[in-house]
Amino acid sequence: HILMQALPKVLRERPQAQVIVVGSEGPGYGAPPSDGGCWRDLLAQELFATLNEAERKRVHFVGQVPHELFTEILQVSAVHAYLTYPHVLSWSLLESMSVGCALVASDTAPVRDALEDGVNAKLVPFHDAEALANGIVELLKNPEMAAALGAEARQTAIDHFDLHSMCLPR
Repeated sequence: HILMQALPKVLRERPQAQVIVVGSEGPGYGAPPSDGGCWRDLLAQELFATLNEAERKRVHFVGQVPHELFTEILQVSAVHAYLTYPHVLSWSLLESMSVGCALVASDTAPVRDALEDGVNAKLVPFHDAEALANGIVELLKNPEMAAALGAEARQTAIDHFDLHSMCLPR
């Protein structure tokens, strides 16, 4: 929901940006919408009501994709937005770090276990769509900063979360 609220500003300030939204239509760990539909359709409807036709064409809902395609999407992303309530450190965050994505992520536990604001990501308050939009736009405007944060995120993944050298031995 917060991402959908942030996207109009991102699309208006970065008129060449393409947005790819990856994920299943199901409720994940939460409940489905009360109307019996799916979250993707509800959120897309809310978002598209705020966009003009040209902006709508730059938002791509691709659903759940095979792992290999997900990795390829991460590899070509200029910025990866990652928002989560305090839960578990997800494999998708670690994957995005491992490929060197520039991350704008929620300043929530356990994200803070892997990311540090200004060091290997931009962290923003979870419920602050304006801060999320500003973080995304800032990294899109500053590819050198984005590349540096992405490189640090990758190094963090290698140093602390590599399966063979770190996780299995622990």
